[in-house]
Amino acid sequence: MSSHPFPHLADGVTSTVENVDGNALAGPLSALFAADLTTALVTCRHCGDEAPLATAVVERDDSSDIVICRGCTHTLFTLHHSPAGLRLDLAGLAALAAPPDS
Repeated sequence: MSSHPFPHLADGVTSTVENVDGNALAGPLSALFAADLTTALVTCRHCGDEAPLATAVVERDDSSDIVICRGCTHTLFTLHHSPAGLRLDLAGLAALAAPPDS
């Protein structure tokens, strides 16, 4: 792929931005998703509340798990179950952070 200089606006320091494909995320994402995600911090896109996933409300049926923010009751994300496999819709999340170190 290619790379190009990218100026940081904060202090004038420059670094190089490299364009690669999604395979470059295998390591970083495996570190996030290999963890016990119930301790991950989720941030609601609607109200900004940040809390461990374990504290969210989950509405569940045969086809999906809907994860709801305790702060404002908006949907954080939905895990859809189908014969084709799982699909994760993260529309209500502002952020998903790895669990804090124990």
